[in-house]
Amino acid sequence: MCGITGYIGEKNAAPVLLQALKRMEYRGYDSAGISTIHKDNVTIKKDIGRIDAINEKIELGKAKGKIGVAHTRWATHGGVTKENAHPHLSCKQKIVVVHNGIIENYRQLFKELSDNHEIKSETDSEVISHLIEEEYNKEKDPLKTLQNVSKKLNGSFALVVIFSDKKDEIYGVRKYAPLIVGIGEQENFISSDIVSFIDYTDNVIFLEDKEIVRVTSNSIEIINFDGDKISRDKTHVAWEAADVSKEEFSHHTIKEIHEQSSTVQNALNQDDEEFEGFVKELTSGKNVFITGSGSSFHIALIFRKMLTKFIDSPVQAFLSSESEEYIESMNDNAILIPISQSGETADLLEVIRNVKDKRVTVLSIYNTVGSSLSRVSDFSLNLNCGPEIGVAATKSFTSQLAIVYKIIFKLGNVKNGNEQIIELSNKIKDILSKEKPYKKSLNYLMNQMTCIS
Repeated sequence: MCGITGYIGEKNAAPVLLQALKRMEYRGYDSAGISTIHKDNVTIKKDIGRIDAINEKIELGKAKGKIGVAHTRWATHGGVTKENAHPHLSCKQKIVVVHNGIIENYRQLFKELSDNHEIKSETDSEVISHLIEEEYNKEKDPLKTLQNVSKKLNGSFALVVIFSDKKDEIYGVRKYAPLIVGIGEQENFISSDIVSFIDYTDNVIFLEDKEIVRVTSNSIEIINFDGDKISRDKTHVAWEAADVSKEEFSHHTIKEIHEQSSTVQNALNQDDEEFEGFVKELTSGKNVFITGSGSSFHIALIFRKMLTKFIDSPVQAFLSSESEEYIESMNDNAILIPISQSGETADLLEVIRNVKDKRVTVLSIYNTVGSSLSRVSDFSLNLNCGPEIGVAATKSFTSQLAIVYKIIFKLGNVKNGNEQIIELSNKIKDILSKEKPYKKSLNYLMNQMTCIS
């Protein structure tokens, strides 16, 4: 998992991109870099380490130019080296690429390009900048170039690309990896993560799979891989800059633990019609399959155990990455319940793509309005817990659990179900208010050789 972002507008790009990198550091923190264009000249600053340390060393925020891209890396191909850090340049240093995802056929592409291009890194990403250069030399048009390149890349990827001879335009490409356009005032953003630009705008356009976007400071043009123009309305995301700041807490995770007393209650705030439709489908007699990744899979297991007590249909839960045998069992008499924190979980969205033609009913639980998962669902329930920056699932997990209980209480005709969940949230608040004595006990236990309970 990596974080990618791009900016174009009236501000100097580098400080904006540096702030974006800090917002996205939870997505990857072994290396980072920024590239800007100023007077047709490309500047790249990148290195290994945490972002603050890199910035202190090479002053990421001082690159000139009002257009740029940035990347924070979690290494998947190639070691943690400066050469493997993004952004990546083409041979003539006219094209800059940042990439999130995996290019499955990069070795084959490397062989095809190696006679005419010098590839300096061990990554699967650098080959993209050289492939774009190869196509751009023929097409002379960025959109057509990116169409051609996208069809040659196998795997999942989101790209943000800038061309030194198109310094008023920035490009994004999405295939099976999240990419979002942030719409500002005389400035626009492209990013894998809303939190990267939430300080500037909460109006967004979510790109769909196999789409390319051309962004200027005041316009957005979307086409698909076949070149057809796409029209899409913007979405307002009800997040604020305060939602992604640590405020008075030392870590995001500590802050998000303390937010649970309110986020558990927020999870109860569902659209009545959507919630009723979700629950009605569960009683339709169809076979139920629940899936998730990471902590969301544990919610899937809990949900399965509870659901079997209230409906007569078979209920199964599975890891999204281990879906093959379950997909074979799905048909138009099946319900798929994908559970996700972001609504952009790659393995989970792959499951949905594989059952798309089977007329499976999709009932989703997610945390981002307008996300990929929300758009492919027949009915969906929103966690309403705001962005979760900490790597460990805290408020997202308890919010998912609150929604599961809300559904179960409805199926079981429990009249005061919501009140019980609200009472639980008050108990969470009470427990968290006693943090100091807990810390004292933990500090004592931490220094003991053995502990018997």
